[in-house]
Amino acid sequence: MEFIKKLFKIFIWGFLGLIAFSIAIGIIFAPSDEDIAKHREQERIQKQQEEATMKVRVHAKLKAELESNRTGVIQEIQKLMKKQDYLLAHRKADRFREFDDKEIKQLSKTALTRHKEAERVKKAQEERRLATALQKMTKNTDKIEGIDWYRDKSSPAYNNQNGFFLYMGKSGTVAPWLRLRIQYYAEDWLFIESFIIVADGQRFERTGTKFERDNDSKIWEWYDENLSASDLQMIKAVIDSKEAVIRFNGRQYRKDKTITSDQKTALQNVLYAYKALGGK
Repeated sequence: MEFIKKLFKIFIWGFLGLIAFSIAIGIIFAPSDEDIAKHREQERIQKQQEEATMKVRVHAKLKAELESNRTGVIQEIQKLMKKQDYLLAHRKADRFREFDDKEIKQLSKTALTRHKEAERVKKAQEERRLATALQKMTKNTDKIEGIDWYRDKSSPAYNNQNGFFLYMGKSGTVAPWLRLRIQYYAEDWLFIESFIIVADGQRFERTGTKFERDNDSKIWEWYDENLSASDLQMIKAVIDSKEAVIRFNGRQYRKDKTITSDQKTALQNVLYAYKALGGK
């Protein structure tokens, strides 16, 4: 037993000695701050040399391309400009700016000017579209809560209509928020528990949804919730679709309804108005 204890002590001391030796070696041979700085400088110089070599190769390749096929280069730039792809035409021409080719330089300048003008026109059109979208909204103000509610003028204001539409709220300087409202109006109850939308083959299913209910001579059931990111994806698919159908799944029965082109237009109008009010 004593022999085993002694052997164990020898092993422990030997192991600790090995660790101490390793640490000492590491300290002795560890690179100094000066060595580290030199290494980093060498890496920096090497990187600069590689970049310079690459630049020379690219320059030589472009020069060879220009010398062997100048007409083809110019025709390619002109073709892009005819397609009104001015930014790509500018970038293509700008690759040869070092060679002082006057015709290509002029093409580059013209393409850039036309690109900026096209962007200006596009921005102006977008601003007009957004302003027009607000004109298509009905606005109701909740003075108690301090919220302005907007919905497309074509969307139902009451529950006694079938509906599939967006509306939005705006309070002070807070960014607007979107809500999705779905209304089912009929003679008989469905007791809707979920719904499925299929837009040109894309399927969107919502389970565990909360539909409110009320009735008079007829019944109405409605869903009214804040729009989620996945809901927004669904709405955009509906807007872009040729055909979109919503299926209401009740406790025992189900009912399909087509989402009309007018409803799709109203959805898009609300998204434009949402953006006009600062929505992202």
